[in-house]
Amino acid sequence: ITGTALTVTADGAGGAILLAGPRIAIGSGASVAANSSGSGAAGRVDVRASDALYLFGGAIIADAAAADGGNIDARAGRIIHLRDGEISTSVAGGAGAGGNIFIDPTFVILEDGSRIVANAFGGPGGNITLIADYFFASLD
Repeated sequence: ITGTALTVTADGAGGAILLAGPRIAIGSGASVAANSSGSGAAGRVDVRASDALYLFGGAIIADAAAADGGNIDARAGRIIHLRDGEISTSVAGGAGAGGNIFIDPTFVILEDGSRIVANAFGGPGGNITLIADYFFASLD
């Protein structure tokens, strides 16, 4: 996916997205997002790459305006590589809890300002669970 967005947005609860394939690349400002712009919780994003998931300038997002942030579950058989990429859940306002992030490949590489975050405005931030045999992060 390049330069476009695959987004499910609702005033109530956000929808769910399942993206699956052997190699998935999200880059050049593209995003996959399940958002709630109203009082409902954000949706869930599941990404299943049997080999590799690349976020080179792209993002996976589950945001809510006021309720609970959505959950993100990203799994890859071999590698999840972020270069200027982002995996994030958040709540912009209210007391909702940030969504949880679960990441499970053999290798995780974070470089060039990449980030994995689970934020909330008034409630608790979400949990980030990272299961990887190898984790590499650049100094930035």
